[in-house]
Amino acid sequence: MVGIDARGFIFAAAAAVKLEAGFIPVRKKGKLPYQTHEEEYELEYGTATVAVHVDALKPGSRVLLIDDLLATVAPPPRRQRWSKDLALTFCKFPFSSS
Repeated sequence: MVGIDARGFIFAAAAAVKLEAGFIPVRKKGKLPYQTHEEEYELEYGTATVAVHVDALKPGSRVLLIDDLLATVAPPPRRQRWSKDLALTFCKFPFSSS
């Protein structure tokens, strides 16, 4: 269960408990200690960057991504990059436009 900073943490953590799954936070750039994989994305008013620990997800992991805003949830091109770069399989995208 992956939750995007910060309100996504609330929904993803609750879902992780309910599904008896692990929880992985995706934070704003510079907020996580240790090495991170970063992804920049565009907003209506500029750009932002999110980061996840490089060892948080193993290749081949199945991921449920939860976010509370359409602006930051992974759109199809970013999902494709994450799927390729991190070798992930996305299961569901709540709040996604596609």
